[in-house]
Amino acid sequence: MKNYVIILTILFWATLSNAQNIEDKLFLGTVISDTLTNKTNSFKEYLNPIVDSKNKIEIRFQIYPSTRSVESVVIYYDGLWRAYKYQYDKYDGKIDKRAIERENLDEVVNRLISENIFSLKNQSELKLSNDFIDLRTGEEQTQLMGAVDGTIYFIEFKVGTKFRAYSYTNAEGFSTGFPHVQDLRQFANIVKIYKELMN
Repeated sequence: MKNYVIILTILFWATLSNAQNIEDKLFLGTVISDTLTNKTNSFKEYLNPIVDSKNKIEIRFQIYPSTRSVESVVIYYDGLWRAYKYQYDKYDGKIDKRAIERENLDEVVNRLISENIFSLKNQSELKLSNDFIDLRTGEEQTQLMGAVDGTIYFIEFKVGTKFRAYSYTNAEGFSTGFPHVQDLRQFANIVKIYKELMN
């Protein structure tokens, strides 16, 4: 019986550590703040700087897949979870803003938190090379990989008084090419979550 209680206790705490809501608390994992990354506002055409946001939590995700338009999703908490999709046309300045109607936005946020959205490194900080040895010759080699599709993904967030921004290029391709780099795998999963919201 004692072992059964211990196992239940461990399972309970493991569940809590996986970004779950308990009453009026949201467990965030680690939040890395860097106010220097928010000196520029890459959403300036259609959103105020995130440092001026009145929301307790706000996550902005931006995709630069084309030269004509920029797509973004903004999720925030102002007593309720809300999400909006923006499409900004860089040529005519037209902004299309639409509410994302989903009943489970809190679950979406928990999925993002479980992928460490608040603590991932910027892609430029990652070591993106595969070292290997040719078993026939004994020669050590390094395989490097560059961006393939040119798609840039940009994340900016505010959690309480903490702010940060970071970006990745070709997240899906890099995560396949470097499966041992956890940050790439997690960011590729974040991209999948945001693509679900965009559709």
